Amino acid sequence: MITMHTDKTVMEKLEKLFIVVLWGLLLLLCWHTIAARTDAGLSLDDGYIHLVYAKNLLSGHIFQFNIGETSTGSTSPLWVILVATFGAIFGLMPAVWILSAISFLLAAFSSYYLARKILLALGKDNRTIPIFSALAVVLFGRFLWHAFSGMETQLFSAAVTFSIALFITEAVERRKNIASAILSGLAIFIRPEAFLLYVIMFSGYIFVHRKNIRRAILPIMIIAGFSALYFVFNLLLTGHPLPNTFFSKSAIYRGTRWDYIAYTISTFWHDNFALIIALILSSIVLIVISAKKKMLIALLPLLWVFGLPAAKFLVSIQEVHFGRYTIVIVPSLTAVAFSSLVFFKKRWHILAVCIAILLPSIVGLPRWIKMPARTIEQINTIHGQTAKWILKNTSDDDLVATHDVGRIKYDTGRKILDLAGLTSNEATMLIWEKRKLLHEHYIVFDSIAAKLILKHHPKVLAISPIWFPYIAANRSAVKFLWRTHQYINAVECVPELDVYEVLPSADTTIFQFWRYGFHPDKQWIIRTMLPQAAQVVMTMSTMPSEERTRYIQYIREQNEKIYPYFDVSLHGILNDLIDWKMYDEGIIVATFGCALYPENAGLWNIRGALYSQTKKFDRATNSFQKAVSLAPDREEYRTNYAISLLNSGKLDEAKAQADSILAKNPENGIAQKIIEKIEKQK
Repeated sequence: MITMHTDKTVMEKLEKLFIVVLWGLLLLLCWHTIAARTDAGLSLDDGYIHLVYAKNLLSGHIFQFNIGETSTGSTSPLWVILVATFGAIFGLMPAVWILSAISFLLAAFSSYYLARKILLALGKDNRTIPIFSALAVVLFGRFLWHAFSGMETQLFSAAVTFSIALFITEAVERRKNIASAILSGLAIFIRPEAFLLYVIMFSGYIFVHRKNIRRAILPIMIIAGFSALYFVFNLLLTGHPLPNTFFSKSAIYRGTRWDYIAYTISTFWHDNFALIIALILSSIVLIVISAKKKMLIALLPLLWVFGLPAAKFLVSIQEVHFGRYTIVIVPSLTAVAFSSLVFFKKRWHILAVCIAILLPSIVGLPRWIKMPARTIEQINTIHGQTAKWILKNTSDDDLVATHDVGRIKYDTGRKILDLAGLTSNEATMLIWEKRKLLHEHYIVFDSIAAKLILKHHPKVLAISPIWFPYIAANRSAVKFLWRTHQYINAVECVPELDVYEVLPSADTTIFQFWRYGFHPDKQWIIRTMLPQAAQVVMTMSTMPSEERTRYIQYIREQNEKIYPYFDVSLHGILNDLIDWKMYDEGIIVATFGCALYPENAGLWNIRGALYSQTKKFDRATNSFQKAVSLAPDREEYRTNYAISLLNSGKLDEAKAQADSILAKNPENGIAQKIIEKIEKQK
């Protein structure tokens, strides 16, 4: 018996050592890639927000982004405290790297631990499957990318997975639910999604202790106590029970679009389709087996894996940052996906299936290993270079208005006027109050920013025309000073930031602007924009080519004196016309825009979409062809072109375009369907 126990202990240590070695090699490889390509940094601007709070915390300013203004712009108070603690010893940036590495390892071990507990609950003692579950986390591309973001994602996912695993252990061994309750309670200080975990744990406690409900009171009270502390923490800092980002992001990304569910499924499917197939099949097997063995508590991880994406869909849809708001389910997901394999009778069957499930992750890993370096390079260029310009051209007391607040604040130390409501209580509540209008018309976001600019008079604006096209276009209010630009395929931040000076004459202009923006009215487009566009289109159609060129150039120059981003405004107007189903009117404006900006592929693409809506497929095809010729790497334009060719009956050309799409992206479902339709018609 002693020998068996010793052998078992040695095997456990070897298994854990194997995971640690693989984890370490991956992180070293990623670090080498980053060091070879760019300066070390974080792959998300939001990661620098945590660093700012940690930096100010070390100087005695408790949860203050701008000194003297308390806020909860960091959705993870515990992460900030950990970064500050480690930062006091190692320095802030090294502290983030160390904590991220530890969190990544903890997430892998949490998957191992949960898989073990699920199997033991079902009466199976298998150590091979948990190892593969942990390996699936380590090799999961998007999860690996997030390890370099400076965010709390991995730590939170580990905390949730360990909480569920502890609860299963407590239920099986009939122990008090103290450990799972404490860890679950702490999770709220890492991410607010822990509220869903609370619902799951409460349900589990009540289910397990349904015959003696008093035993569920203590763990529920422990979690309720942590919830109360969390609410008090936010109330003291902001006057509201939830953090800044809940209000601002819920307002901006509000709604329940069904395509968000499709987006979430597609991201996980592209990560590793074999793992998702295994998840679905394993979930069915576990439900059946757990019901037969009367161990329904083993199904607890399913509530988290499927419940979080559903909750996100109902509360706040955010298709950003490679899906970091749903990536936290990965350790629990892999534990569930691999657990049902224990019911295979032969060991080599288990090994073969485990390896097959990991293969897609292994094949896609080189791309994700390079991705941190690419996104860090973009952050360094877009935000880092902007911060350098601000340091050089402004003084310590100057106020800087921006929407990407993290890196600029961290590098410059300037006081920031937050236009996106991430760290400012004032901006957050203004965005929340206007959430209904904001959902109806994007100009309201510019209007909110304009109101803040009018009130606080910043020295400069550092904004993207994509985020604030109407402010950026208003030359009577702002003067262009400087731009940094970089586009990387897999953009996780804006492709450019422009710096503007707010002109002395801006007050009246901006005042009228934000008043109009809070009451958007399509009548301006109908009464003013459409007649002017129609007149230009009609006039130029009767002119000789040389005279037409001069005429269009004159109109473009006159517009750009006041609105240098008039093409961006046209995009917004055309999107509004599509939303209002005013397709014929949209064709007029799109034709006007393509005449003024023949080099703008996006306008040609929208024109093609409008012609498609009116069943004028030949004209749509011509517009899409132009868009593709201008931007041959844009998969969306080429896909639209292929669909239009198919609708026009040009099957061979449509197939050629679909084949070219699949050559670059074999997983493009639309291109696959086009080829299927062509084959059926032939």
